[in-house]
Amino acid sequence: MAGAVAAAAIALPALGFALGPIFEEKDVEWQPVGDFDDFRTTTYVPKVITTRPRVGVVGKTTVYMRRYNEDIDTEKADDYNRIVALSTRCMHLGCPVRYTEAAQRFICPCHGGVYDFRGKVDGGPPVRPLDRFYTRVRNGQVEVGPRFSVNSELRAASPAIPARIWTASASTCTPVASDPAQAARNPSLMPKLKLPAPPLPSALQPRPARPGESERVGPIEQAKEAGISAVDWVDERTSLSGGARWAMFRKVPKGTNWFYTLGSATMFAFLSQAITGVFLAMYYARRPTRPTSRRATSPTRSSSASSCAACTSGARR
Repeated sequence: MAGAVAAAAIALPALGFALGPIFEEKDVEWQPVGDFDDFRTTTYVPKVITTRPRVGVVGKTTVYMRRYNEDIDTEKADDYNRIVALSTRCMHLGCPVRYTEAAQRFICPCHGGVYDFRGKVDGGPPVRPLDRFYTRVRNGQVEVGPRFSVNSELRAASPAIPARIWTASASTCTPVASDPAQAARNPSLMPKLKLPAPPLPSALQPRPARPGESERVGPIEQAKEAGISAVDWVDERTSLSGGARWAMFRKVPKGTNWFYTLGSATMFAFLSQAITGVFLAMYYARRPTRPTSRRATSPTRSSSASSCAACTSGARR
């Protein structure tokens, strides 16, 4: 029992620390950085925003911003990329990059990382393009939102575009708040981020129906549909997919390997054994395995009884 209590005392805080952020909902914060006319399509303008409030200067970062250019930007234009905002964090080891006007490149002075005008890798050790920030224009003011990552094709990886709020009903989705003034009066209607649905493995993707097979549903397809429905039902009520995506797609520092994981597991096992030993040393009481019989015959009493029997037999003779 003491071992279980000690293990729970160590494991529960660790699990709460790891799984707590999954169930925490954070509102999207938009920061004004200037007028829309302050930005151009041919160069970047640096702006300073706060990414971590209440930590002082450490929570601030520089963002390079320009207007969306139809001639070079291949991603689809929408309300959240009229201003292109690039992060200054290098995708190699996180060093700050700087935009060089003469070369129209972002250069990392630490390890030689080079990015082109759009933020794609142009040389050096970086593994992917620079991160971006969602932007929007409200009453002529440019506002910067949350950061997101992009792949080699400059497509958003995570989180999804914080577009309108949707409420699911039966099989359709209806926007709740599309008016900024209405959303400002009611904070619960403000846009909230939602992670994209994970892609299905190739084995679970539906096979294209052949001619004449659209009406047929075999037992294997029914079993797949039942399994997918069960997983969707559990995920809808527990939101486990968000935690799984966070664990699989979170950024891991370069150089991390199984030695770190095994070392952490060894430390956890050592601490569990040590704390369990402390509890055992305080509460463990040694007891005999077989209780002693209380009806042991006294040798003095047995000898006196035998002598009396001998006297009685002698008197009869």
